[in-house]
Amino acid sequence: TSPMSLERALEEHARDVQGSICRRSYRLPPVLWLNLDRFAYDVEAKRGRKRRVRLSFPEVLNTWMLMPPDVDWLKKLRECASKRTELHAALERNQAELNEHSKEPGLERFATLVEEQETLYKKLADVQQAIEQEGAQQELLYQLEAVIVHRGWVDSGHYYAYVRPPSAVPGWCCLNDAKVEFCSHKDMLRVAEGDPGVDEGDPGVVEDPVAEMSQASPMEPGSAPESGQASGPAPQAVSRLQEDETDEAERAAEATVSTSWVAPPEALPSISAAAVLGPVVRVRAAALASLGASDPEGW
Repeated sequence: TSPMSLERALEEHARDVQGSICRRSYRLPPVLWLNLDRFAYDVEAKRGRKRRVRLSFPEVLNTWMLMPPDVDWLKKLRECASKRTELHAALERNQAELNEHSKEPGLERFATLVEEQETLYKKLADVQQAIEQEGAQQELLYQLEAVIVHRGWVDSGHYYAYVRPPSAVPGWCCLNDAKVEFCSHKDMLRVAEGDPGVDEGDPGVVEDPVAEMSQASPMEPGSAPESGQASGPAPQAVSRLQEDETDEAERAAEATVSTSWVAPPEALPSISAAAVLGPVVRVRAAALASLGASDPEGW
């Protein structure tokens, strides 16, 4: 299956916001933080689990969906986005019919479907180009500069980051405590977005089609899970140890919890999207954002 896109997740998140009293901003901030809610509570298992649904994100993000709905020039963008949704649905229907006819004789209908598919792709490309042009004109574009990922369980694990180096250096830097390595953009995406099929057969996965977007909500210091009070391990702890032994896939799972954009081309403002899942991550993300805003070449 195709991964959920960051643009679609943002569109759905913005569309779900309701309220009678609100504060509207007509200017995007120089640094924008996005929190990917990668954790959920499994009622049956009575424990937290990580969402590892694949989420794709572009190098350049168009944030038109974050603008107030009553902005005059936004009408054209919303019409284009609505048309894009219709075209995606038409493409999926057409592809499903193509798959069926590929198994049966009838070249005439198959050729017609292929032609329709090509037409739909062209229309979709035109709509996407219109959205990008309008976004550039209204200064809504941001360039990806960093990604923070988490490896481990819900209540324990390790954070590290992928950061784009200065423009003269190709690829990305993987900052893992004192260990710093260079990697390609493809390698960064493979870890940050997730490999296809990584969740297959993994009982620790919460199947959620949407990576929920939410405001930053750091955990309170010292809010660790409660443990058994007896001298030996509590029944829940024993059960957890058994699961640890049989669920290696979840133990080693990596999930993107943040992305950040810094040092974009001159035509684009800078952006940093950082998941704030704890005080330590908050400090690190703030440092990344500060460097990007004040010293674009300071990486």
